[in-house]
Amino acid sequence: MGLVNPEAKGDVLSEYRLFFLDEKGAIEARQELTAENDQTAIALSTIVFEACSEVYSGFELWSFDRRVMAATPGSANSPASCSRM
Repeated sequence: MGLVNPEAKGDVLSEYRLFFLDEKGAIEARQELTAENDQTAIALSTIVFEACSEVYSGFELWSFDRRVMAATPGSANSPASCSRM
């Protein structure tokens, strides 16, 4: 399920939710976004997280019930390593 991008001649955009996490991994905030694919959504999420990384400790990116990426405190995908994508 996705949205049609009227400027992209019928390309479909997928819906994602970006959850911002505190130092314990609890959800503190949410941002909805649309992107052409997972790679683009991951890149956008990383940029958005970097802009507010002083407030939040990590993030998870979801597309409906599918977790696309997790960058949680203490994980192998820590937010610092996500910025090098």
